[in-house]
Parts: sequence; structure tokens; C-alpha cells
Amino acid sequence: MAAQFFNRIGQMGSEWRFGWRCQFGII
Repeated sequence: MAAQFFNRIGQMGSEWRFGWRCQFGII
């Protein structure tokens, strides 16, 4: 699960940062 999650982040690139802020509300 973690491997897939991080793998997706790497593919998304900079977009994953915004997603994290909206979902987790961090960074």
C-alpha cells in the first residue's frame, strides 16, 4: 500500500503536494 502511494506521488510530481494539503492539511 505504501509503495503504491509513494509511487503515485512521484508520478504526479508537484500536483501531489496540493493533494496532500487538501486531504491531510499538512505541509
